[in-house]
Amino acid sequence: MNAINPEQNNRRTKEGFGPLALTLIIICAVLFVVFCGWLSIKLNIFGYTSKSNGGYVFTERSGPYYERLGSREKVIYKAVVSAAEQLLTRTETLETGLSGAEFENVMLAIRYDEAALFYLDTFGCSADTSEKNSVIMLKYKTDGKTADEMSGELKDAAQELIGDLGNNLSDVEYILAIHDKLTENCEKADPKKQSKFVSTAYGAIVEKKADAAGYAFAMRYLLGTVGLQCAVVFGEADGQIHTWNAVRSDGEFYHTDVYFDDADSKVNPDLPIHAFFMTSGGDESVLLPGRTLDPDSFSFESSGKYDYYSDKGYRAAKSESLKGIINNAVNETDKENRSFIEIAVPEDVDPDFLVETVISVIKTRSSDTVGFASKLLPEARVFSTGRNGYYTIQLFR
Repeated sequence: MNAINPEQNNRRTKEGFGPLALTLIIICAVLFVVFCGWLSIKLNIFGYTSKSNGGYVFTERSGPYYERLGSREKVIYKAVVSAAEQLLTRTETLETGLSGAEFENVMLAIRYDEAALFYLDTFGCSADTSEKNSVIMLKYKTDGKTADEMSGELKDAAQELIGDLGNNLSDVEYILAIHDKLTENCEKADPKKQSKFVSTAYGAIVEKKADAAGYAFAMRYLLGTVGLQCAVVFGEADGQIHTWNAVRSDGEFYHTDVYFDDADSKVNPDLPIHAFFMTSGGDESVLLPGRTLDPDSFSFESSGKYDYYSDKGYRAAKSESLKGIINNAVNETDKENRSFIEIAVPEDVDPDFLVETVISVIKTRSSDTVGFASKLLPEARVFSTGRNGYYTIQLFR
């Protein structure tokens, strides 16, 4: 198996329909509505409420991988998701055939869209299909009772991590807050001591140890809880398999890599950086150095203008503007009681000149900030942002 008389008639024509005709019209209208409802379920013609008017559509139901499926594939997708949410071992027989390629498309879409189904082994699922019927056998990473308990743990941990962010934040502020909370909450997993959920939202949010995929799925899960669009994208970084996110703010998509922004500093393990926070542009080699997207990954074009360092006033366009930029960064550090400043500077700025400038600014401050200068050299860290030749420099107290 592979799935009245002429006078009365004239009066009715002039005055409206007679009772019998009106009844027939009502019956036909009801049948049409029922048929449309059935058809929308089978083929997803009407779908779910769209959140985007761009080329890539996010819906209440799912994300971009679901939206690019064909109508038969969407039927299977929804059947598998429904079965997985109920922790069933198989779907009901569906009145649709399914080719091997279609099955792979469905599994890929579920894998990257459905972060909440972290317990479903999409690589282990299989299909029994003919030209008229299809049945999907589901495989899980754990037993049903445990998976149900873990789902509850994930919801609770996500709510605790996000906390009460309020309703007055902009898209960027929500994304930034969740980006920083995730880097503070999670650490990069030891390759030699990995949980079976290391590549899932559960690994990053509950177990608090994850690989790049775990960070990316956690971002999709967390941003979804506050109604923001976030896709998981995948490809390579410096020749290694890698996963990160596409996040949407004010109508534009941006690359965001929380895994690379979790610097794992021995000085301050909870310190986030923002070298790969919401980058955009037409040239991926500029956006994400050494990276390529997989042909099957969600991709996008963006003309978004947001830049973290410019927005915060932390970007120095030239050496002459360093002092003002550092002074601004130190002011914000004092206000927020943070232990570091983070600025973006051109790569041709001399490191000694940078440190001297920081020290000259700090020495004009209060006694509390003067201590900033004592540990600059051994604890300064430099990150290549890949953005127009800039480096991100972090300097600690």
